[in-house]
Amino acid sequence: MKKRIYVWEIPIRVIHWVNFTCILVLSITGLYIAYPFIKSDPGNQFVMGWFRFIHFVFAYLFVFTFVVRIYWWFAGNEYAGWRSYFPFGKDQRKRLVEQILFYTLISKRPPDVIGHAPLAGLTYLTLFAINVFSILTGFALYSIYYPGGIMYSAFGWMFSLIALPYMRLFHHLVIWLMLYFLMLHVYIILFNNAVEKNGILKSIFTGYLNVDTKEIE
Repeated sequence: MKKRIYVWEIPIRVIHWVNFTCILVLSITGLYIAYPFIKSDPGNQFVMGWFRFIHFVFAYLFVFTFVVRIYWWFAGNEYAGWRSYFPFGKDQRKRLVEQILFYTLISKRPPDVIGHAPLAGLTYLTLFAINVFSILTGFALYSIYYPGGIMYSAFGWMFSLIALPYMRLFHHLVIWLMLYFLMLHVYIILFNNAVEKNGILKSIFTGYLNVDTKEIE
């Protein structure tokens, strides 16, 4: 028997789609900045300038939603909390193994979890660390165009840890990691939606999941 449960609150859903848009825009503009594929007259068309401007605007938007998401770790409901990002309890470890067996097609039964499953929590924790690195290196690269400014004062220390060419390389590699995650994320959602039939695909729009009553118990 299924029961409809409100899992994803409005801020979580808004942040999800804003982040999705930011990742796409930052990836497209970042790839252009790395490999300019539109030939233009720099004297009067400013194509690179516009791509960089859009990249910076969406970078600030991404940072804003990143901070709001951290806040919602503590302000949101039980499904949005920070504990799901650290699945190291005994019960969570058990469900983590069950989930790995399920996704490797060894087991046909998905773990009984409402909200973020343990493997998803670990994945998002890893993404959290990657995003912190991307933000720091991005602002450091941004700061070099005005070494006397406040941005360089805040992020210039990064250059004592990572040389400029490597910082550009690592920041660029984040694009490919995020694009790979997007493809994997879409596949997993479609897979779960087909197998579990719990409305997980619609839940990011409505906030509601159709959950077996035994999972609630």
